[in-house]
This record gives sequence, structure tokens and C-alpha cells, in this order.
Amino acid sequence: AVGSAFSSVSVLNASFRRSTPSSQPSSSSRPTSPRSFSGSSASSLSLGTAEADSGVDLLKVRRAYTTLVFELKSPELIAILGRATLSICDELSKQRVPTDDPENLCVFLVIFENPLLLGEHRTSLFPGFHLALQRLTGAVLSLPKDSQRLLFGWLKHLPSEYFGRVVNVMQQYITFTLTTSGQNTSDASAAVMMLQTLWDVNQEMGGILPEWCFHNGAISQSQELQEHYRQWQQQQSLVFSYCRYPFLLDAEAKRRLLSFDARLRMECSMQELLALSLRGALPAEVAFEEILQFR
Repeated sequence: AVGSAFSSVSVLNASFRRSTPSSQPSSSSRPTSPRSFSGSSASSLSLGTAEADSGVDLLKVRRAYTTLVFELKSPELIAILGRATLSICDELSKQRVPTDDPENLCVFLVIFENPLLLGEHRTSLFPGFHLALQRLTGAVLSLPKDSQRLLFGWLKHLPSEYFGRVVNVMQQYITFTLTTSGQNTSDASAAVMMLQTLWDVNQEMGGILPEWCFHNGAISQSQELQEHYRQWQQQQSLVFSYCRYPFLLDAEAKRRLLSFDARLRMECSMQELLALSLRGALPAEVAFEEILQFR
């Protein structure tokens, strides 16, 4: 039953849809949050899908996943849930589900609540962890513009713990991809682009999450960061670079890049002086004195 339910878009949407206003968790029963639904009370939310409300009971979703993964602690159930998750992500990535239907689009909110998609809960019982995330991310990014706008419109009106779950899933996916041997590091680029949209939403809403939630340690500490910066400086619009997404970098990484940039500029200036001297446009003695100032 678990496998059939969690691999079916229609079953998931029907299972977790709020049927009455009173079924929305009250402030005392729902997780605490520094944000509410744009100041709207639970009773004023739409019963179905709307621009600011998907109609999905995410507290019920979270409780269901918590029971399956952490309370029952059944290896068999976790393995079944993992296979179902991979299956539904595969269906979405192959666009076999009409996501121009808002009710079908809601399933993305349900899937992102799955704790098996968090790197911290990665288990050998779910060997399809990476593939599921790869396909889920690709499915979101390939949605039609109107569907993307609606999905991220729902996300930006969620309490921070639900919006934060999506950010956390993407962050841990990036970290897993960059720090686990045998992974294709280019897979991280799709997750970075997804984070860019989430960052824009976060800024638009005045900070659903603090900015440090978007910093990625694996990227900030990457040995390839300076090369990314060099390539970005040379071909800003032609190459993927983490430096195009400064929200990913912590303060220390930005300080290192500023220092690296200063060295690059110094080297460039020295090369220009040398070229002028070799062409006879600048006396060698003057060029030498200028170069000494960089030392």
C-alpha cells in the first residue's frame, strides 16, 4: 500500500489535501515559525489551490513521513518508500504528469517533505537517493513558466520550516554531489539554479530564511573556487560558475576571492607594463620601477 500510494501523484494529492478550513493546523498544533501565511489566518485560506495556497496540509504530510521513516523504523517500509519516491520523481521528470493542472503540481510540495531526500538521512535502503533528486530537480526546472510561477508562489507563502525544507534538500544535494566520490559534479549546477530561484523568492519576501541558510560549505571550501572565479571573470556569460551565485559563498570564501582578485589584477598590470616595455612604448627602467611597486 505504501509503495502504491507514494508513487502515485493522484493518491498523494488526494491524501494530503485540506478538505475544510478547520483541518488546517492551528497555531498551537503546527510547528512554530517566524512567518505566517502572509498575515492571513488559517480560516481565510482557500480550500483548493489558489495563487498563494496549494491546499496541501503539509503538517499532515510531515507527520506521515515521520511515522514511516522514524517511528516505525521498518527497513522494508523505508526501502519501499525509497523505490516509490524514485518512481514518482521519474514520472515527473519524463513529464508523464500534466503539471499544468494545479492539483498535480501540488505533489512537488509533498515530495520535498520526504526526509529520505535529505543527505543527512541518506541510507543504503534507498540507493536511488541521488537519481531521485536529480530527476526531481530537473522536473521543477523544466516546468512551464506559469507552473513554475505558481509552485514558487506557494512556496513563498509557506511558514519558514516548509520553505526551509526545500532549501535544505537542495543544499544537501549539492554537498553530496561535490563531496561524494564517483558523482558527476555537474549535477550540482541544476540544484544551484533551483537555489537561485529560492533565493530570489526569499529576497522578495523580505527574508523567509536568514541569508546564511543559502551559504554552501562544500562550495565555499572548494579547491576549485579560484578557478571558477578566473573563468567567470574571463567568460562571465558563457560558463557556469559558482561565482555567479554569490549567495552560496560564506564571508570567508568571499574574502579569499577578494584577495585572489587583487593578485589577478596585479599580475595583469605587471603583464601590461612588460608588454609596453617590450614594444618600446615604455622605457625599461620605468617599467622596472613600476613592477617593483607591486612587490
